[in-house]
Amino acid sequence: MSLTDMTLRARKELPVGKNYVDIYDGGGLLARFSKGYTVTFYYRFRYNKKPAIMKIGVYPEVSLKVAREKHSLYKSLLDAGEDPRQIVKKEKVNKIKSITVKDGIYYWYENYLVKNNKVPHKILLHLENHIIKHIGDVKYNDVNTFMWADVCKKCKGQVLATKILAIMKQCTKYLMSLGMCDKDTISIIKSSYVGKPSKPRDMFFSISELKDIYNYIHDNVLPTDHVCVLMVLMFMGARSGEVREISVNDLDFDKKIWTVPKEKSKSDRAILRPIPDFMIPYFKAAIDYSGHDKHVFVSRKNTVMTRGGFASMVQRVIERSGVNRGSPHIFRHTLSTSFGDLGIEPYIAEKILGHALGGVMGVYNKGHYLSQQLEAMEIWFKTVTEYK
Repeated sequence: MSLTDMTLRARKELPVGKNYVDIYDGGGLLARFSKGYTVTFYYRFRYNKKPAIMKIGVYPEVSLKVAREKHSLYKSLLDAGEDPRQIVKKEKVNKIKSITVKDGIYYWYENYLVKNNKVPHKILLHLENHIIKHIGDVKYNDVNTFMWADVCKKCKGQVLATKILAIMKQCTKYLMSLGMCDKDTISIIKSSYVGKPSKPRDMFFSISELKDIYNYIHDNVLPTDHVCVLMVLMFMGARSGEVREISVNDLDFDKKIWTVPKEKSKSDRAILRPIPDFMIPYFKAAIDYSGHDKHVFVSRKNTVMTRGGFASMVQRVIERSGVNRGSPHIFRHTLSTSFGDLGIEPYIAEKILGHALGGVMGVYNKGHYLSQQLEAMEIWFKTVTEYK
């Protein structure tokens, strides 16, 4: 029987034990009715005396009329001795390789950057302003080395130019790996050709500065959660994201252990840290202060603080303490840098920071070293608070 739109629209019940039913239109064209009431057009044929089948499209996105037109084309190719599957494959490749810079950037953004970067929208905004705005409609394969260098040089600020160049190198590498472009004309451009790298910053606090911050949060009337956040950052080596997302259930005050679950961990594995006695009152006070049944730290909207809001809060406290620079991450650098001078083994610092141990030790040594971590935290607390 020939296919009709009425047949295709029918909610066909499948026989027991079958995942699909095929209804033929003639000449190898068929409609496959599958579970979920989806209907897909296929062309069944033989090539080099071997059975073959190729997908034409899903109904109703592909209409019966269009399916028949494509079937007629594929059948004529087969009659001419060509494999219609290879012809369609080549057409898809050629279509992909004709993508514009704009199409390539958005594809990379949606399929890679969103999944692997904390602030993908900020990166996309930079690319929209500095790349897509100028060469977005140019085919990716047509952008030569001069064009890449020229568009990067036009960025306001030499540091930004080098960042944009690095980002576009990543994007191009990704697209090439998928066969979406086949010309790499950007990787040979050195950052010095378009701008200059950012200046290295002083990425750690002195003990004196930490003591100033500690004194400020205890000598002034601050919200309870602000005080607790600064204490955790200073003495427990946690990432800002781990602190922001602490749940009440992550804190076991009986065993005195804070567990960062795998889903909250940047390393994709659970992190265990001891809770020193000096930190327990702060955590309990923060829980009481938030009044939330799940989260320890919350925003004014009673939700987990945003990344930007958390960083701004920490920076304000640091600045008001008299220390003229600071971000949540500097506390981790400070801890790591200072532990060596205090005679604390590097692998203990790595455990507190939530890093995976390197080399053979990382393969065979899965211990958490909770007692050693606790001792290191107590030494660190004493070093800062007793500094004169």
